[in-house]
Amino acid sequence: GQISGIILDSSGAAIPGAKVTVTSVASATSAEVTADETGKFQVLQLPAGTYNVSAGSAGFASMQMNAVPVE
Repeated sequence: GQISGIILDSSGAAIPGAKVTVTSVASATSAEVTADETGKFQVLQLPAGTYNVSAGSAGFASMQMNAVPVE
């Protein structure tokens, strides 16, 4: 499976270079990727399960989404 998305600020502008961390709830293993110049990110080849996703960048509040399912 995969988790992908776009990191945006409160005005809807992309946040290039944001660090995105995807952590497996079951195993606590994690993967970190960096959003591209348009704010897009992808974490590929994830085993099926439930993941917590966090993102942050200097000068912006960090965000977290819990219990993201991957099939």
